[in-house]
Amino acid sequence: MRSEPLYSLVWEYRERWRFPVPPGGAETVGFAYVEGRVEGRLGGRFRGTNKARQRSDGRFLVDVHGVIEADDGAQVVLDYQGYGCPYPRGDDPRADRTRVMLAARHWCADPEWDFLNDSISVGVGENRFTDEGVRLLLLDVHEAVWEPLSERPTERPSIEEPVTIEQDPFDLDALARARRDSA
Repeated sequence: MRSEPLYSLVWEYRERWRFPVPPGGAETVGFAYVEGRVEGRLGGRFRGTNKARQRSDGRFLVDVHGVIEADDGAQVVLDYQGYGCPYPRGDDPRADRTRVMLAARHWCADPEWDFLNDSISVGVGENRFTDEGVRLLLLDVHEAVWEPLSERPTERPSIEEPVTIEQDPFDLDALARARRDSA
């Protein structure tokens, strides 16, 4: 596998909402409408939503759905799943940079971009604030390009004792049966 730069994205949070879950809880769920621009191999206007959840440890679970209206007229639908790690934290919140790492999938009907339908991309970036206090996300997205595996034997793995469903403690049906039988 190798990676190839696909685009750099800068988005601005246009509207945001965040609520504790459950009410008064230590975690939050949020929803944001974002707009921006991508530049690189793929260039164009970006619009999307981020339904991020913030865990009690402060990390965000990124859940972005959006579209790139490419400069060449193509429309690329995408989703991002990943993490936002809100550190380091300083005295001035505008100096904070939330580290973002994500996996990206893209779909497009345009023949020039249909290779994206069979690929996975990886994005790395960070949230930053402008001098005026506007929050931005800066993200570099690279396509993970499939290459044949090196020559190695094609053999079944050696498994000393195969596990059957009845022996698997994580089989929910078996757990339910066991609870019913013991009641």
